[in-house]
Parts: sequence; structure tokens; C-alpha cells
Amino acid sequence: MTMKDVYYYIDEAGTLESLFSEKDRFFVITCCITDSPENIRSSLNELKMTIEDDPYFAPQLKKFKNDGFHATVNHFYISARYYNKLHSLNFREYSVVIDKSFSQFKDLLYRGRAYYDVLYVLLYKRILSNRQLRNVMIFEEYGSKPYNHLEKIKQIIEEICQKIERDHDVYPTVEIYVHDKTDIVLSIVDYMNYVLFQMLLPKPPEKMVENFSLIEPKIGLLNSFFAKKFFLNRLSMLFLFILFFYFC
Repeated sequence: MTMKDVYYYIDEAGTLESLFSEKDRFFVITCCITDSPENIRSSLNELKMTIEDDPYFAPQLKKFKNDGFHATVNHFYISARYYNKLHSLNFREYSVVIDKSFSQFKDLLYRGRAYYDVLYVLLYKRILSNRQLRNVMIFEEYGSKPYNHLEKIKQIIEEICQKIERDHDVYPTVEIYVHDKTDIVLSIVDYMNYVLFQMLLPKPPEKMVENFSLIEPKIGLLNSFFAKKFFLNRLSMLFLFILFFYFC
């Protein structure tokens, strides 16, 4: 029997640097999981061609061709077209949020592998749930040394797989790749992260609140790393924002 494939697209928003302002208080790492990446790729390429052929976007065309779909730099109406498409695509999002104002953040940095510790939390239960499938993981480039980054990712995945084998007598099949931003499917993670990051600001822009309502059904889980809390629906996610800004 052929093993079914499940695809993870993984990227982050914010930094893990120790110094931060209120606007840089959070680090978010997200994976968007799908079993039909080619359908997503086809839909996004169709949207891209529609934008490139639309005379309205002619003044932005050169910049758009250079940037591709990127939430922080796309023209407002390009972003609006993207969000309208995003909610119809076949994927689920899982995110881990680091709040740097927690005292435990310094301890996390001291270990010297903060990104990979957070990655472990993000991926362990996802791989566990899909341990009978082929898990294909596509990471956005991170840091200045892609090869070292890839090797450390492999170590973390190995730790996860060994634990699952010990506990469940199955060693999961995992393939790992690192892609740059030319992989159009990675843009779904970029756009999802951007909304979450904006929603964690003290006063989220009204348009981001609207975008959050649009994409909320795509969110499978939001994990507050230090608070050890998991948020599974809109009501509990709103509680998350209150938790961050009034009790931390």
C-alpha cells in the first residue's frame, strides 16, 4: 500500500533576540498542514496571474513581480485579494507563540537552541498524529547559515521520531526540505503569521481584526509556549490576547 503524504509548510514571524520593544514582544512559529499542496499552488498562481493581468495593479506590477506574495510589503488591495483566496484553500494552521516578557525567556535563550526547542513543541503532536503517513516538511530559510539550520532541524526531528518510536512502536517517515520565498505555497504561512502577529499588538488594526475573522476557521491550534496553554477556537483565542496583555 502506498503511504499517503501530508505536507507541512513552516515559517516564523518576529525574532528571538533578547532585546525587544512592545512591537517586537512576540515570536510566532507556524506550520500550515495540507494534503493537497499542488491545488494550493495552482490557486495561488492563478491569483498571481490575475493580478499581473489587471490594469489596476500596473503601477505595482514591477514591485509585485519582485516581492511575490509577501504580507508586509504587498499593496493593500493585493493583500485583500489574497485574504479572500486564503480562506478557501485546503490547509490547517498550528502556531506556537513566544512572549518575551516572560521571565522564562532568558532561560530559553541560555540553552542556546531556542528556535529548535520551540520547533519541537510545534511539531511533536503533529508528527505523532500523522505517524502512519509520510510527513513532508518544507521550511522557509532561517538565519544566515542554511546548511547548519537544516542539520539542526534534522536533529530535532530525530528526537521527535525516536520518542514516538519508544512510546508508540512506530518510527515516523519524515522528509525535510528548506525552500526560499519563491515557493508560492510558503506565502500562506507568511500571511497567516502576519495576521496573528498584528492581532498580538496592544491595538490591532481594525482591518487585521476583520482578516482574523476571515481566516480563523483555518486555525487548528495556537499554543502559548510559556503559559502552557492551548487555544482551539475563537473565544479561547480572544482569551489568549487578554492573557498576554493584561496578566503578563
